[in-house]
Amino acid sequence: MEQVTADLSSGDRVDDAVRDAGIVLHLAGGQKGDDQVARTLVRAAQQARVRHLVFISVIGADRVPLGWLRTKLAAEEAVAGSGLPWTILRAAQLHELVLTLAQKLAALPVVPTPGIRLQPVDGRDVATRLAELTLAPPAGRVPDLAGPGCTRWTS
Repeated sequence: MEQVTADLSSGDRVDDAVRDAGIVLHLAGGQKGDDQVARTLVRAAQQARVRHLVFISVIGADRVPLGWLRTKLAAEEAVAGSGLPWTILRAAQLHELVLTLAQKLAALPVVPTPGIRLQPVDGRDVATRLAELTLAPPAGRVPDLAGPGCTRWTS
């Protein structure tokens, strides 16, 4: 097996990275541009005739009016509209992200109360579920995954 380093932002070597791949698990993401990198990966996966494209997204991508979540939703649409067999899992924020947010808020002289509900999930639960989904047949959009103490997947 050959290891290939590719750049989803520029498209450099993405075709090489997915060539001969039957399954692609798309975990790359950032604070902006998720829609464009997903479209880049989708084009390469289409050319490679990938049999299963798995994508992780975020709960609320279709409901919360934040720019970052809008790009996540556009990335979901690129995957779902690709013509490839696909699976999308929306997960809640990871515990580590919520801890970082709380630490930053605690450093302020006045701590604001967030106006959103959080149900952080353990990254190990997300990894386990992604592994199950990746090895299973394509399933479309599967039930969301949220915590706390998540032992079953939410609907």
